[in-house]
Amino acid sequence: MDWQAFFAMGGYGTFVWGSYAVFTVILLIVLAAPMVKKRALMKELKQRQALARRRSKS
Repeated sequence: MDWQAFFAMGGYGTFVWGSYAVFTVILLIVLAAPMVKKRALMKELKQRQALARRRSKS
C-alpha cells in the first residue's frame, strides 16, 4: 500500500483529514466540558459548605 496515496485520497486528503481533525477537536471539547463544569461546581460547593460551617460556629 502506498501511504502517500492513501493520505492524499485522490486529491481530497486535505478535506478528509481536515474534517477528521475538526471532528476530533469538537469531540474532545464535548467530552471535556462536563468534567470542567463538575470541577468548578465541586469547588463552589466546598466553598459554600465551608462558609456555612463558619456561620454555624459563630
